[in-house]
Amino acid sequence: MNEHELNEILDAAWRRPLTEAEEATVQDWAVRHPDQRAEIESVLTISRSLQQLPEASVPSNFMSRVWQEIDASEQAESKQGGFPVRAGGGSRLWHLWLPRFATGLAAVAIAGGGWWRYEAGQRAFLVHGIEAAADATEPLEPAMLREFEAIQILGQSPASVDVELLAALQ
Repeated sequence: MNEHELNEILDAAWRRPLTEAEEATVQDWAVRHPDQRAEIESVLTISRSLQQLPEASVPSNFMSRVWQEIDASEQAESKQGGFPVRAGGGSRLWHLWLPRFATGLAAVAIAGGGWWRYEAGQRAFLVHGIEAAADATEPLEPAMLREFEAIQILGQSPASVDVELLAALQ
């Protein structure tokens, strides 16, 4: 016997009492595999206990009532545009929009964190530049500050502009 056959016998134990041959097969498996003995015994004990419970009484029209409820909920969904509606009549759709809201909130938080990190880097770069200027041994001349914007714009232009300017000057 293999483990698949054992599982089939244990599944059958949930639905009906085991035959003497099946019981002997399971006990033989438990002796040969002591690591699974506790699990097998617990399954058999629980299945025997469940078989001793009285049968639950169900009304004769139980299935027709279930199908009526299913049909009624499908009709309510079609009237509400395909969204499920609670039996009480209120349309509490939080379980539909909450994951979307949480995903959107996470995306906004990540974007905001990225923007904040970018701005912090820019501020650090500016502070570093100011510190470098403050550490300069010679004082800044006022003429340099008047032309600061022009110097800054020249520093941001691509290198190809310098090559074109050099070619024009020659």
